[in-house]
Amino acid sequence: MSYVIPNPQRTLRVNSNIENVRSAIKVVANHVQPTKLTVNNEIMNYYQFQSAVKGLDMGMVLEVCLHDIDSIKTDIHLEVRRAFGHINSISEIDDCWGFINGCTNMLGKALRQEIK
Repeated sequence: MSYVIPNPQRTLRVNSNIENVRSAIKVVANHVQPTKLTVNNEIMNYYQFQSAVKGLDMGMVLEVCLHDIDSIKTDIHLEVRRAFGHINSISEIDDCWGFINGCTNMLGKALRQEIK
């Protein structure tokens, strides 16, 4: 019997305007390896990273959506999914959460301008 596990998701609210978050996302794309920014839609505030992960045959995709709350707050919604197919094992979930955590940590460093 096969089952599907929901995609890991996280929503963050940061005390930074949306322009700073957009810039930080581009910095993250240069520092999280092996990852590439495959969709960069600043009009819709949507970004997509693709990463090759040893445990997942076709890799994983991180979708990032930004929501401007006000002039100093931005919501960041992150969701990881397989590039093809569905997540169907605990080890894949662990890989996905590791990817989200790594990107979240790098995003924090980029927002604090610890990395450029």
